[in-house]
Amino acid sequence: MAGYTSAWTNGVLNFSVAAIELHRADWDEVSHATVLLGRAITRALASLNDPDVVELLGIPRAVARLVVAPPIREPLQFLSRFDWARTVEGGWRLLEINSDTPAGLWEADLVAREIVRIHRFATSPSVAFGETLAETWRAAVTDTLGVGALERAIAIGLVGFLGSPEDHDQLRAHVVAARAALPHARLVVGDISELRATADAAMLRSTRLDVLFRYYPLDWFTDTRLAPILDLVASGRLIMLPGAHAVVSQSKAFLVLLHELHRRGFFPPAESAAVRCYVPPTALERHSLGRVDWVAKPFLEREGRGVCFSTDLMPAARRRLERADVDVVFQERVALASARVPIGSAFGWRTEQRFLVFGVFLAAGRVAGAYTRAGARVTGREAVFLPVLLDGSRS
Repeated sequence: MAGYTSAWTNGVLNFSVAAIELHRADWDEVSHATVLLGRAITRALASLNDPDVVELLGIPRAVARLVVAPPIREPLQFLSRFDWARTVEGGWRLLEINSDTPAGLWEADLVAREIVRIHRFATSPSVAFGETLAETWRAAVTDTLGVGALERAIAIGLVGFLGSPEDHDQLRAHVVAARAALPHARLVVGDISELRATADAAMLRSTRLDVLFRYYPLDWFTDTRLAPILDLVASGRLIMLPGAHAVVSQSKAFLVLLHELHRRGFFPPAESAAVRCYVPPTALERHSLGRVDWVAKPFLEREGRGVCFSTDLMPAARRRLERADVDVVFQERVALASARVPIGSAFGWRTEQRFLVFGVFLAAGRVAGAYTRAGARVTGREAVFLPVLLDGSRS
């Protein structure tokens, strides 16, 4: 497990020796739905030309101007993880889109392969995460700097919060992909605190960057120290991956926009059907959902912070939340399927009932892998990773 750490869960194993088996038809359905929704999202992002509309989704003004600035010199989607609920009725519902800083890269690639080896007759989905991510890197750089960049010693800085082992691991996975895609490039990994802007360039320590890859939320770049980096991107003096559009589809309010565009007939039939069938009703005002149980989600919070279930709130608290002027969406509650999973801890193995969330990676329009977790109703540090196997395998 070189390069993989369980420090995120304070030393408790965050993977299991178990696996989740799906019927092939179910995997095919969720894969096809992910691709269709990816196309719908790309179409919606390409249509955004008003920073005021982008700001309505909770995107800071300094970032919103990058989203609409012509010409667009970035892939509208770099790497996204679509988090799916497998419902108790056996259907699929999209919970959210992690398009700005998706995690689970080591699990989807290295850890999945190691665990599947234990299941001698296992059949894995026919995806190759590492190779697809490398192709995404190659395409993103050539789209922005031209094919000639593949042969040049361009400087690529990869930054994140290195004090977090989990974040550091995601950067390491991107380093592997970037090195495979761009063998002549100079790759420099640094902490976000080591990134600075001069009058005409971004510097990572002493290296002047041609490309900046950030595993750091773009909405956090609006502080005084990092804001000049956004100016360099806006002026075309710096290529940033993922681009500004990534944080737009990360906003939970973007799901509201998808439904509104669907109602207005914006999408072609197949994409429109995918939005209608797979994206739960989501609204900015609770009363728009009718009399159903709901979940309130902040626009841009991560790791489940701030999520509230209507069934957990007293009537007065529900009314206060519904009337408050806060950046949350209300989403019809989805009944998640659960399974009994072996969980490793300092006290040995035990079996627990856990809810299942299936993360499906989409890289440059292609399904690249799965990051399935078994955890609480809102996935947190207690979650464990389980690779997906297809029926016909034995565990």
